[in-house]
Amino acid sequence: MNKSLTREISSAARGGLFAINGILPDPDSILMRHSGGMNVYRELLNDPHVRSCVTSRKSGVLSKGWHIEQHDSSNAAFALVKSVFDSIDTDALISQILNAPLFGYQPLEIIWKVDNSSLIPDRIEPKPQEWFAFTKKGELRLLSSSNLFDGEPVPDMKFLCPRHNATCINPYGEKLLSSIFWAVTFKKGGLKFWVSFVEKYGMPWAIGKLNRQTTEEEAISLRDALNNMVQDGVAVIDKNCDVELKDPATRTASAAVYRELVEFNNDEISKALLGQTLTTQVGSSGSYAAAKAHLCVREDIVQSDIKLVQTTLNTLISWIISLNFRTGERPPAFVICDKNEINTELAQRDEILARIGVAFSKEYFQKTYALNGDDFTIPPAP
Repeated sequence: MNKSLTREISSAARGGLFAINGILPDPDSILMRHSGGMNVYRELLNDPHVRSCVTSRKSGVLSKGWHIEQHDSSNAAFALVKSVFDSIDTDALISQILNAPLFGYQPLEIIWKVDNSSLIPDRIEPKPQEWFAFTKKGELRLLSSSNLFDGEPVPDMKFLCPRHNATCINPYGEKLLSSIFWAVTFKKGGLKFWVSFVEKYGMPWAIGKLNRQTTEEEAISLRDALNNMVQDGVAVIDKNCDVELKDPATRTASAAVYRELVEFNNDEISKALLGQTLTTQVGSSGSYAAAKAHLCVREDIVQSDIKLVQTTLNTLISWIISLNFRTGERPPAFVICDKNEINTELAQRDEILARIGVAFSKEYFQKTYALNGDDFTIPPAP
């Protein structure tokens, strides 16, 4: 057999990708031009519209329910994993995982502890992206002060690192915040000029008319009086002076230019983060049918985020099982679903088993269908 068929020959190293001591630089074009690092993207989250879109995107996952499915795992493995997820702030952890699409990747350090002879996560903390880098093989490295260029290999089962659409060319993942950088920048510029425009032309102009014989001192006095009138609405002027309040004829049309610039950039931000615009900005021209169509597009993105969260947390579960059970133990699974959704296939199977005489315990229904034990009872067998 040709040995070249069983090995990789077009790796990043042989493909000519530039690397410093084995570390690939982040190819993000925005970061290459700005010295602020990831803080450039963190500042984008201060924009109200960006914050709204990020909250909406994360809510698409956080609004759903989750449970641990036992599958073929033992009762002991299932009980241990369930106790771990009952003890940690799962919603906060999911929200941290969902930072990966925004920043490309999100390192999460696991601090383990021994509890009743079991090694389980004590806490899982998000770490700044700029503390880490990736090798040409996509391996995560910690950039410590003693090893800033090569980076230190991270221990096994120590860091979870969800990534968004990572490739061999870009192991750092695609950053959604990178795609909205210029939209936010232009929006800020438009707001700045809009505010300046409002300061200059938002109120009517006070025009004073004087006679030809008016002295310079009297003209200055009238100017100061008109200035006070604009600020306070009251002015004392000579009875021979004529004061007229005049609205600029093009004020509304000129202001619309800045408004359209801001709205256009908001739409671009919505499309980049949510895949649509109508769930955040329906506007006067929006329709129910159009909104439903856009919501369907957004649901595809929600499903993609769900897969990212499930993959990350199931990796954590596999590590918990590997550290506490014998080789070959099947791990349970972390599953996200609608809060009121029932696994109909499993319910049909249980119904068939019940018809032939299989009796299920109350604990089985609680762990399988995520039911509250106080909300139902099982009638005694006849």
